[in-house]
Amino acid sequence: MLRRIYSVSALVWLAVLAALLMAVNRTLATSLPGELWRPAGDLLIVSVAAMVLAASHMSDTPLEKSLGLPIMLRKPDHRMPRLVPVRTKVVVSLAFIAAIAVIQVPWVLQHLGQLGEMTRHAGELWRGVLSSPTTALLVSLRAGINEEILFRLLLGTGVFWVMSHFITVRSRLVWASAAVSGALFCMALHPYNVLAALAGTWLGFVYLEEGLIPAVFLHFLIDVVWMAPVALMQLRWQPM
Repeated sequence: MLRRIYSVSALVWLAVLAALLMAVNRTLATSLPGELWRPAGDLLIVSVAAMVLAASHMSDTPLEKSLGLPIMLRKPDHRMPRLVPVRTKVVVSLAFIAAIAVIQVPWVLQHLGQLGEMTRHAGELWRGVLSSPTTALLVSLRAGINEEILFRLLLGTGVFWVMSHFITVRSRLVWASAAVSGALFCMALHPYNVLAALAGTWLGFVYLEEGLIPAVFLHFLIDVVWMAPVALMQLRWQPM
C-alpha cells in the first residue's frame, strides 16, 4: 500500500488536490456571498502548476532529480538526506500549532463581549467565513491547498532553483530558500506579521524536505487552530 502511495506521480497528486479544491469551492459558494467569493484564481494557480509539472516530466531531468526535491511526497529512496529527522519535524510542528492556540484562544476569551461587534465590522466575506466551524474548516482546507501550491510548489521551488546557483551548501540552500519563500508569503498575505513569516518559513522547510502533501496538511491544521476558536465563539451571537 505504501509503495503504491509513494509511486503516485506528482501530476496525479496535483489532480487529487485540484479535485478537492474544486469540491471545497463548490460547497463554500453556497454558504458565502457569491459576489465576494471568487475562486477563479485557484484554477489559474492549479493550471500553472500542472503546466510546470508536465514540462518537468517531459524533460530529461525532472524537478525531483534536477533539484533533489521530493515535490509531492518524499519517497523512501530519496537521494538527499534529511536535514531534520521526521520526529523532530512533528514535534516542532505541534509546538508551533500549540503556540498559535496559546495566542489565539486567550485573545478570543478576552474579547468575548466584543467579538460579535468586531466580526460585524470585519466585512461581509469574513463574517461568512467565521459564521460556523464547518465553514472555517473548509476555508482552512482551501487555503492549505491553494496557498501551498502557489507559495511552496511554484514560488518555493523557483526560489530554490535560483538560489541553488549561488549557494552550494545544501543545508544553507534549503533554509535560505525556506526563509525567502516565507517572507514572500508574509508580504503577500500577512504584512508585518512575524508569526506568519515564521509559519511560512517552516512550511517552506517542510515542503523542501518532505514534499507538498505534508505542507498542505500542516497549513490546514495551522489555519484551523487560528480560525476555529473565533468561529466557535461566533455561535454565541447566532439567533436561536
